[in-house]
Amino acid sequence: MSMIERRKVELRKGQILRIDGPAFIRVYKGRLKIFGKEVIPREYVIIPRAKSGSVEALEDTVAELRIGEGSAIDELKVSFIPPGWESLASMAKLYQEPRILVLGGVDSGKTVLCTYLANALVEAGHKVAVIDEDVGQSEIGPPTTISLGLVEQPIPSLKESEFKDAYFVGSTSPAGYSARILAGVEKMIRRARELGATSIILNTSGFIHGWEAREIKLVLSSILSPNIIVAIEKTQEIEHFLGQFRRVSGVEVVRLPVGYVRVRDRSERKRFRESMYRKFMENARKRVFNRKEVALRYSIYGSGVEGSEELYEAARKMLGEDNVEYIEDAADGMLIVVHHIPRVSEEEVGKKFAKLVIIRQAGTERGLIVGLADSSERFLGIGVVDNIDFRRGRITIWTEVERADIIYFGQVRLSLERWEEQGRFDGFPL
Repeated sequence: MSMIERRKVELRKGQILRIDGPAFIRVYKGRLKIFGKEVIPREYVIIPRAKSGSVEALEDTVAELRIGEGSAIDELKVSFIPPGWESLASMAKLYQEPRILVLGGVDSGKTVLCTYLANALVEAGHKVAVIDEDVGQSEIGPPTTISLGLVEQPIPSLKESEFKDAYFVGSTSPAGYSARILAGVEKMIRRARELGATSIILNTSGFIHGWEAREIKLVLSSILSPNIIVAIEKTQEIEHFLGQFRRVSGVEVVRLPVGYVRVRDRSERKRFRESMYRKFMENARKRVFNRKEVALRYSIYGSGVEGSEELYEAARKMLGEDNVEYIEDAADGMLIVVHHIPRVSEEEVGKKFAKLVIIRQAGTERGLIVGLADSSERFLGIGVVDNIDFRRGRITIWTEVERADIIYFGQVRLSLERWEEQGRFDGFPL
């Protein structure tokens, strides 16, 4: 168990501290400011693990500071706000309906900039929607989703925005899931407008290299129709995107340097995701869903019919007489659930049946992340599969959602004890 250090801090007016989380700051006397959010006595701010923030004393201030393992504190001589941010915020305020597309690589400071812009626009009277396209590191919604947060008063981080909706993608990486990414962003933009947002900020992922990344960013721009595109660059790593907008009228392209950001390794990014899984699974309990009463998506299971006796007989000859538990036969593929993985490959079995064949060992569905939605396809929450009785069509899921009409199967597997990542599937998980 990590130790938490508590200390009393006294800051002079104008003094600035940069704090790497995990950290907790509560004001006793005076006022602090973090990314445009004023923190007054009895209020507090949390800086998550692997995230950074700066606090500026607006007057002589006394506060309680709690820091955990891996945190760090540095005093800054000048404002933490990087060059160009204030002029960008002033530009955004000139628009009646600002639509801002934020581009940048991994650990470039996109989320911090979005927080700063949201606060500036709120102070100008806007109701701000922030859409986070980063399915792996969102501070707004659960990992594996495109999430939507609403900001109507200044906040210290996007984690404090009001979570309103999400679109389940099922993966913590956008690679290979561009159709879901684009559909999710389009749906979140519509939802933001339904909620009366007068400003939309689209925070994109750090996926910036390769044909698919180009395609996603370009189509995201077409969907949002931004009047401001912000590029945060260390060198010129996203110029290949910006050239595509050179002749587009009505779009301001703003280049900003990368300010101070805490560079996170894979383990830190994984820990952050797991903290967000736990947030959205905090009150989860086992619930049983009947296959006949829900629509199943992103899987062969639920899209076809149980195999015929002839199919079972043919499969048993190839995979073992007592090995085949269940077969689902769909027009474009076949799912075969077995008790133990056979020596024969999926490709060999697929040649026999002249279609794509997925072979899954019974029990490997345990821990699979799912998204749950109502009959209007409105996101209700995430869950984790406990087990599936394929023959009886009973799907047992750990989730906070009591009732759902649609279950989306994802690619990530979590432990059932602490919702920690255990692996992932490519292609059909079931």
